[in-house]
Amino acid sequence: MSDYAKYLQPKKRDDGTESTTMTDDAPEWFRDMVHKAHFDLTPNDWSYRIILDALDAIEEGVERDEFTDTGIPVYTSEHLKWLASSLSRMAFCDEALEEYGAPKDTDTLIWWGMSIEYGMVYDVVKAAIDEQDDAARAEHGWLAGHEPEED
Repeated sequence: MSDYAKYLQPKKRDDGTESTTMTDDAPEWFRDMVHKAHFDLTPNDWSYRIILDALDAIEEGVERDEFTDTGIPVYTSEHLKWLASSLSRMAFCDEALEEYGAPKDTDTLIWWGMSIEYGMVYDVVKAAIDEQDDAARAEHGWLAGHEPEED
């Protein structure tokens, strides 16, 4: 799990399902990143899931293209849940249609839309982490979240 994932925590809803929320001690830059990575959608489980996946992938050194190729669930039912979670996500599918042309089927179009969102979230998360790492390196000589241990 990413060092930064500690700022996101699972929470049980009244109906027993799980959601993700930000911790009270999450720094402002992290809060800004999470808000930006939601792309004007209201806070939702899918966005948090993609953010968490991106945090882990970046920490593991996974590049953007690999993340968008392998990070997306493979089952059609998951694709439909993603799309149904916010009708605003149709805009990602519309963008994919413009970029890639007509797909062979609807599931492919939805997968392409997911790929667009996953890539955009990855970019937002990576930029925020890189900015924090650059600031920590400039100030202290080490990466943010990787402070040297004290003796």
